[in-house]
Amino acid sequence: MRRYITAGLGVVVLAGLIYFGRLWVNDRFGEKPSEFDEAFTAALTERLEIGYYGDLHSYLIWHDGEMVFEWYAAGYSPERIHPVYSVTKSITSAALGITTEEQEIDLNATLPELFPDYTEAIASDPVRETITLEDLLTMRSGFDWDEISVSFESPRNGVTYLIRSADWVEAMLSHELAHVPGEQFTYNSGVTVLLGEVAASRADQRLDDYVDEQIFAPLGITDWRWSPAPGGVMNAGWGLSLTSPDMVLLGRLFLQGGEWEGDQLIPADWMALSTQTHVTETPWGLHYGFQWWRFPDDHLAVRGLETNDVFFASGLGGQTILMAPHLDVVVVITADEGNNGGDAYPALRDYVFPAAQ
Repeated sequence: MRRYITAGLGVVVLAGLIYFGRLWVNDRFGEKPSEFDEAFTAALTERLEIGYYGDLHSYLIWHDGEMVFEWYAAGYSPERIHPVYSVTKSITSAALGITTEEQEIDLNATLPELFPDYTEAIASDPVRETITLEDLLTMRSGFDWDEISVSFESPRNGVTYLIRSADWVEAMLSHELAHVPGEQFTYNSGVTVLLGEVAASRADQRLDDYVDEQIFAPLGITDWRWSPAPGGVMNAGWGLSLTSPDMVLLGRLFLQGGEWEGDQLIPADWMALSTQTHVTETPWGLHYGFQWWRFPDDHLAVRGLETNDVFFASGLGGQTILMAPHLDVVVVITADEGNNGGDAYPALRDYVFPAAQ
């Protein structure tokens, strides 16, 4: 049954939730519903309405072939396009994977091989020439980069540096290094811009056109925006905007290993490879794949699951497309860009996963 709810956000003092990284104390609402029924809808809606999980704009759950929960804050609707920020990275990873259908891909290919038109910029530091495609996919490029702790108003912020550059590809390929490539995870939206250009070059199409042709059109997604970057490239790091229901469609595609109505839109082996854990040490205590996130087994969001196959795309403020294949669940969240995305994780443990089991 499809449940559609629109609600306003109240301003309240919340004494029932304390969030310290992975520790949640949230016993205010008593017993949790164990299935997607009216009690589930009422309980989760109550929390969403008062902002218990942060400043969310929408919350949608797909399970076992149907939309079982659909909530929008006041001013938001199924038709409204919403920035998804770094969810764009996972879409870019999928696009790169599609190119492997016609061309084998070498994860050990280095920057000079991937960007032959920029060899002079790359060669200004011989170590930079050793950065591989896998290093870019796993955010272990070694670039001197900080887009998290440095204010966006500072030119030392990596994203600000990129935005102020006339050629984003050259700006990345000539950027200074701080670590040996392949050794340390550093979150870097600029490397995803490079990945987008690798995909576009292999497809011989602009990235947004390729994704539209290969993913959006087959799913019936027509209402979307993708911001360009200087030099005719696309902002593959954070430039995409989508509606919440269309995010669910993408989640269903990912849930099914890249298959849609009998057609394998994304190679199954790439979906499996890209969504598995490749990096276990990140600043947020999460695991990382090829532009995808995973919860470690001891994370409280998944501790109650017998199988931890959960993977998700995540963007600034908590924009989320999350899949739990063994539960046949997709969760989509949109939120204010200033929101703490981790505040919404307890709903998975307390409501979504128990109801789906």
